[in-house]
Amino acid sequence: MKVLMISDMYPTTRNRASGTFVQCQAAELVRQGIDVQVLLPVAERFPFPKTDPPCEPPAPEDPLVFFVHYLHFPQRVLPSLEVFFLLRKLTAAARRVRATFRFDILHAHRLFPNGYVSMLLARRLGVPCVVTAHGNDVNKHPFEDERIARYTRTVIAGADQVVAVSQALREKLLTLAEPLRPVRVVYNGIDTERFRPRENKGTLRTELRLPETGIGICTVCRLVEEKGLAELAHAFTAIARSHPGVWLVMVGDGPLRTRLEIWVREEHLKGRVFLPGAVRHNDVSLWLAATDLFVLPSYREGIPLTVFEAMACARPVVATTVGGIPELALNGITAILIPPREAGALRSALLTLIESAEVRQRFGEAGCRRVGERFRWSQSAASLATIYGEVLAFRKQAA
Repeated sequence: MKVLMISDMYPTTRNRASGTFVQCQAAELVRQGIDVQVLLPVAERFPFPKTDPPCEPPAPEDPLVFFVHYLHFPQRVLPSLEVFFLLRKLTAAARRVRATFRFDILHAHRLFPNGYVSMLLARRLGVPCVVTAHGNDVNKHPFEDERIARYTRTVIAGADQVVAVSQALREKLLTLAEPLRPVRVVYNGIDTERFRPRENKGTLRTELRLPETGIGICTVCRLVEEKGLAELAHAFTAIARSHPGVWLVMVGDGPLRTRLEIWVREEHLKGRVFLPGAVRHNDVSLWLAATDLFVLPSYREGIPLTVFEAMACARPVVATTVGGIPELALNGITAILIPPREAGALRSALLTLIESAEVRQRFGEAGCRRVGERFRWSQSAASLATIYGEVLAFRKQAA
């Protein structure tokens, strides 16, 4: 079986953290015997010149990745232009790939624009189309612009198969449109060889220039408002005053970085708060292992990979009851789950873990077991392979 994936989420030198889950999923499909190649749309905002952002050096078993540059206009200005330019470029790229790689199926990540455009492309090429919904393409974007909502409803109703990354996302998706076939849930997975418990916390702290002692809190996310970073800053400011041995690492980059740096200066938190920026996905496990607990107070999520990764590293989790988080992090067993936008609840949850080494260890061990049993990439890829086979069989029967 040959699959052509289309995803603008994929690690590049522009954004090393983007779409690592797509890269991992594609690589695991290859390991399971499915031939995969990837088209990676790169939005070029006029009048900036075209540059080719290469992917991270792939492992030998990773799929080939081809960049597809297209002229991008803000979706809220005229989403039809986004569709026009992306479809034009993807059609040409897919036909070039097909000359040497006779793919059987298209698999697009995100409902719009990738999913909608891929559905049109699949019809032109006479192959079935699978589309995976990830989060904001269901929870946010359709409610910001009615035109995007129409495109979203069309792809839900018209794709050969729609996949959601969590049950919560599936339920929300079904409120938008009736799919052609029942929506399937395929969870993202985790590389349990890379993300695992480690015994060298002290050495890692020295290497990463973190405090050698005390309780370390870690978050790994894009530094944007919807990750709940204002509430985290508010909660940690109070914790820092009452617990002088506690410190915070915020791994990632984004538009809030400058505001966070100002907060650190104004609250005199230098040496207590660390902003290392975006790091290679391979290195995320080191930051998790160097700290004692993980926090992600997001306002909305699909199913965040960083929660998988923290649990695999045997780190207890504090997170919000949004998206698919409650499906993977069990409240009172592997995590403390709180409502979003509540700094007081966030502070209390963090203090519960800060003040009890026994609870941290118990939650961490339970989380590690849960990930190993339920959320491996091998399981995720096997589920997808089954779906591919069903879609191809359904198309053959209908022919």
